[in-house]
Amino acid sequence: MAKRSEFYSDAKAAWEKANTYLFSVRLQNSTDADIIERLEAAPSRQGELKRLMRLGIAYEKMMNEKGK
Repeated sequence: MAKRSEFYSDAKAAWEKANTYLFSVRLQNSTDADIIERLEAAPSRQGELKRLMRLGIAYEKMMNEKGK
């Protein structure tokens, strides 16, 4: 019989597979130093990436609407 922790990890893995998207980014120390510095200074790297992406999306949307 499966232990509770095994069931939990299987259920969590299934939930993550169905509900999340995972990707990784490799940054080069020399050419991406500014990005690395910004991410290391942020309280949450994931939060900082999401914030900046959403700012970029909002900016693009605003520029597209302005051009119409």
